[in-house]
This record gives sequence, structure tokens and C-alpha cells, in this order.
Amino acid sequence: MKRKGKQLLTAASLMDAIYRANIEIKSRAAAFFDDFTRHGPERLAKFGPLEPIEGAAGYSCLTLWKGWYAVLCNPLSSIWVFAWVAKSREEACRWARTHRIEANPRIRAIQMFEEPEEAVSSSASGKGSPLFGKVSDGLLLDLGVPVNRLELVRSLCSADELEQKGRFLPSAVEKRLWKIVQGTPASALVSHGVRPTATEAGYLGSAATRSAFYAPADKEDFSEILRMPLDKWRCYLSEEQRQLVEADRNGPFMVVGSAGTGKTVVALHRAKRLVELTDWGPKDRLLFTTFTRNLALDLRLQMEKLLPAKVIERTMEIVNLDEWVRNFLVENHMGREYLLPGPELDAIWAGARRLFPARIGNKPPMPESFYRNEFEQVVLPDNIRSEAAYLLADRRGRGVTLGKRERSAVWPVLAYVRRAIDETGKLTPSDAYNTASALLMSGRSTKQYRAVILDEAQDFGREAFRLLRQLTPDLSLSNTPGHPRQGDIFIVGDENQRIYSRGSGYDLKRCGINVRSKRTRKLTINYRTTADIRSAALVVLEHNRAKVLESKLSRRPYRDEECVSTRRGPEPVLYVAHGLEDEAGWIADRIFELQNQDRSYVLSDFVVAAHSRERRDEYARCLAARGLATAAIEAAEMPARDAVRVSTLHRLKGLEFKVVFIAGADAGKIPSDSAVSQGSDKVEKAGLYKRQRSLFYVAVTRARDRLFISCRERPGAFMAAVAEYLSR
Repeated sequence: MKRKGKQLLTAASLMDAIYRANIEIKSRAAAFFDDFTRHGPERLAKFGPLEPIEGAAGYSCLTLWKGWYAVLCNPLSSIWVFAWVAKSREEACRWARTHRIEANPRIRAIQMFEEPEEAVSSSASGKGSPLFGKVSDGLLLDLGVPVNRLELVRSLCSADELEQKGRFLPSAVEKRLWKIVQGTPASALVSHGVRPTATEAGYLGSAATRSAFYAPADKEDFSEILRMPLDKWRCYLSEEQRQLVEADRNGPFMVVGSAGTGKTVVALHRAKRLVELTDWGPKDRLLFTTFTRNLALDLRLQMEKLLPAKVIERTMEIVNLDEWVRNFLVENHMGREYLLPGPELDAIWAGARRLFPARIGNKPPMPESFYRNEFEQVVLPDNIRSEAAYLLADRRGRGVTLGKRERSAVWPVLAYVRRAIDETGKLTPSDAYNTASALLMSGRSTKQYRAVILDEAQDFGREAFRLLRQLTPDLSLSNTPGHPRQGDIFIVGDENQRIYSRGSGYDLKRCGINVRSKRTRKLTINYRTTADIRSAALVVLEHNRAKVLESKLSRRPYRDEECVSTRRGPEPVLYVAHGLEDEAGWIADRIFELQNQDRSYVLSDFVVAAHSRERRDEYARCLAARGLATAAIEAAEMPARDAVRVSTLHRLKGLEFKVVFIAGADAGKIPSDSAVSQGSDKVEKAGLYKRQRSLFYVAVTRARDRLFISCRERPGAFMAAVAEYLSR
């Protein structure tokens, strides 16, 4: 909102300060914002005069309410920044003297970065070559390095020094420097597009400014962001994320990245960007879909923070893909009951046992799990209904290789199960997807979307990707050169978070979706999890373990080519209990302790996660007996009341909390022996064990600030791996 020729921006730092304040301060801050934007800084009716802060050029403060102070900065004549709130004038002045907000004319952006309370050495350490010695001064300045920080950047000789001193640089600049360290050419990070104009309005429009500051539309908008300060992503997209959101694209595109890099954030903002296009017509629709109903509900709640409900209803559908398929088949009079794992399916397999061959070629007798997995992973996804088709089927990823004679020996078992399922009149989920695809291919249904956005792509099977290709035209093939019509398929995912059985690592191009080369981008900055927690998560992933342990031994923070965590924090805390009561008591004591240390913690900042519903409910009862209100995270929606959340590991996916407790991490439970034993051979068992690794990784990376892991008796392999890492 702009009044009297003045623009008031809010800094990302304000959200952190507001989170610790009480409701009255939030209300007063909203009233101040409204007063300022209506009357300008010269006439604040409800507040005293702005007082300049000595030793902090451009900064002023004023009393909000009962000793609370607002900190403002005026980097350009018509642009003001609401940057911080503090409990005293002394604290307000100290914050202003240690943070700089200024206009950078080189890139025409407003930047914010820390100023050290004491002088920081900017002389070369002599312990190696300068980290950015091959990057010219001019290029560094084009990257956004402030003139007064050029010497500091020149002094950096290692990634460790960049991590230590990065806070003294604008956040966007620090992230660009990390990309250079990771191997991206500096010249590729400089924007070669049309630069913002040199006017003050041009500064407001630059991507660098919008990454660090937000201009609320009005008092209601400002009040809304104060109510949910942890949702800073709603306003403060990083430059890396913003480029993916705002790019003009036709054709399919994929975004990958580790947990906490903001993939879902990008997907949400991309959806908003598309439906707000000037050429988005009344008949254009967007399908925003994901794997589970829980995640779809979360996406809906998050989208409602970006767009009015009436706009969402008019322009898009937000639904998990299984539910979409069910509804689609019903609409086309082909809806049937689903045949899911259970007694009826078990009875079919019991009838198939008599057909199991004594031997398959020179291989020993195979267990029932082999045939079940063959049916679920080969026959169902590709809708195989004849021996000839099975002989040609793609079995990549299956543990046991089968020649044509061996496949012929196996086929009677698979054919029996196929016929028996058909005779029930029910559909497996894969059958439903394939039926929907057939309807679209035949032309009997003309259902189409201008765009499809898919979250958690790693959990989908190839039948899902074939269906999505049918639902939206491939715009890379149909666009007029120079006049691209934006839409198509936008996919986000992370292979390390694949925790469901239907996902598989295969070539999307075989499903008609070409996201190779320039059609895939990787997010590389972790915004959620501290480096200390992330290392604990990575140590259980097989391909990361040795590198993470090496970083511990060398006393260097772990970094890899995939991602950098820019925040540090306390290391995870582990506890081996003597039974359930002892473990639950330890968890309760940690919650009370953290609340006593920091009054900003509310109960809903904590989550206790277990491997099953039964164990989840046990912890809930024990915590309630110790005076802690609890609320289970169920399928319908997140609990509304303030209470400690209790959850299964699976249900944590897509969520985040300040503090995460992984409880009951005992041998045989985390990882789950029963889940791994379902594999019929070493390769399948290895795949199931990898899925258990991913489940633990997902649970750990839900933690923003603190992580606690406990067991009742004997630690499982994952807890032991974290303990070994910490002990080094």
C-alpha cells in the first residue's frame, strides 16, 4: 500500500521479531503500519515522533506500546522499511547498529545484511588461495556484493570462512557465492535481462529487493502475515526460487532438491503465477496434485494464504491424484470399488499358490512375495494382459532377472491373479489410472487442463505420469515461436524422500514427459533445517554416510554438491530409556525445559513421531498423564488447538515444526524389520531398506531448530548411526 508518496516495506527479519512478541504488539504493529501508509512518517497520529538512532545512519525508532519499539530504516527518500520490533530502546538501537539496510545502485536493489559489533578481519588468512580469486571486482559487484563488502569477499580463502562470515553479506549474495563454490560459473549468476530502472520504483521491482522485503497490500494483508510468521515463504521468495516461479516457460519442467529447499513453496507460487497470467481464460484450469490426501489438504491450506478462495475455486483443482482418478471414473460412469491389500486379495494369492512352479529355470523356488512384487511392479503399471506382452515387459529394477523361458514359467501365476481380480469387478489403483488414461486416449473424455503441477513426484508410478501427460497438451510442441503459451506439467520432487511403494526411479521420457537437460533445475539452499540437524539426517543415507562422518572428523560443517544449510544450531540429542514410562518422561521434561528457556514456544511447536499409530497413541497417553495436551495429526486436517502434536513418521511428510522428537527408535522398529522382510530377494530387501532410510530422513528434516531421538531399550540402526556421528 502506498500513500503520501511513501512506500513501507517489511523485512524478513521483522517476522522473526514479531514471533516472540505478544498479541498486543502484533495489533499495535498493524495499527502502526496502517497509520504510516495513510499519513506518512511525518504525521503518525497514534504514535510518538520518529527518533533517529545514533550510530545507525538512516534508522529511526518509536514506541509501539509499553516499552516496545519499532525500528525503521529509510534507504531511499520515498522508501521505508519496517525492520524490527524490540522490548526496549536499548535493544532496538543495538539491532539497528548491527544491521545495515541500503540501496545498491549497481544492481538497483535494496539490500540488508549484518554489521559486526566488533571489527571482522578482512585480511587474507594466508591458509590457501582466495576463494573468489578468479572472479573480477566488476563481476562481484554485478552479483550484488556491496562496495563496502568487496574487501571481505576478497579475503575469504575457504568455504568455512564463507559460512562464518556469510551473514555479513546480503542473503541473495551469500547464496550466489555458495553456488560459485559449488561450481557454477560466476557469469551465469548475473542477470542479463532488462535491469530495473534507476528510479525508486525500479528498486522496488527488482528481484533482489523482493527476495528480502515484502510490500503488504493493506493493513489486513500485514495483519495476516503477522499471524503466521513462520510462513515467511508466503512473501519472501529467494532469488533462486523466484527465477523458477516467474520464468516464461512452455513444455514440461522439473524442480528437484533436498528436504527444506522450498520445492513445495516454488510449486505453490508457480500455480499462483500461472492462474494470474493475463491470457488465462475463463475455461483454463490448473490441476495441483500430490500423492496423499493429507498432503493435498496441506497444499489447499497453504494456497489459501496466497490466493482468495474464490480465485482458487475458479481457476484450479487441488486434490490428490488417487481421488482425482476416482472422481473422473465416476463422472464417466466407470466408477468401481477399489481392491486394496487385505483379506480378499490375500485369498486370490492363496489360490495362486498351486500354480507356483517348482523351479524357474535354474533358480530355486521363489516365495510368494516374489510373485506379488512382480505383479504389482511390472504387470499392473503397464496393464499387461497377455503372455506376449509380459515377455517384452520392462523389468528394470527387479532383483531377479528372467529370460523368456523363465517368464513363460511365471506367467500362469500372474495370469491367474489378473483374471481373479477382474472377476471381482473391482479395480486396483493401477487399473484405475490405466482406465482413466484409456478413456482420454480414446477421445471418449475430453478432460483437459492448461497446466498440471505435481508435488512429491518421487512417490508416483509410471501409470500416473502417463495419465498426467494425457491431461495436458505438450506445449513445447504446439507453441508459436516467440509467443509461448505457458502451462504444461511442472514437477517437483526429491528421490531421497521416496517412502511409498508405487514410486520408482525410471525415465520420464518413456511416459511422454521430457524434462532432460535445461528442463530440470536443482534447488541448492536449505531454508528449514540447521546444518547440524541436516547432517544427522544425511548420515543414514547410504551415499552420504562416509562423507558426513569425514566432515565430523575434520571438524568442518558438512556440505555437498546438492545443498547448503545456511543456519547452525544445537546438535541432536539422543536418549536410551528404560521402558516406555522413562522415555515419555524424558520427552515431557525436554518440552517443559525448552518452554522455560524460551517463552515464545507454544505446544504446537513440538511434535512426537513414532513408527506406528499404536505407538503414537501410547506416547500421547503418557504425555497427557504428565500434564501435556496432545493432538494427533490425522488424515482430515491439522489439529486447530494448541497441543503437542503426535504423529506417525509417514504423516510428517510435507510438514515442519520447531522441535521434532523421534520416539521409539528401537531395533526392529526404526528401521522396521517387518517392512524390509517383505522383499523376496536381496535386491528387493535393499530397496525396502532404502525406503526406510528415506522415511527416517523425511522425519528428521521436519525439524527447524531442535531434534531429539529416543528409544525404549536398544537403539535401532539409524539411531546408532546418528550416535556414531555425534560421538566422532
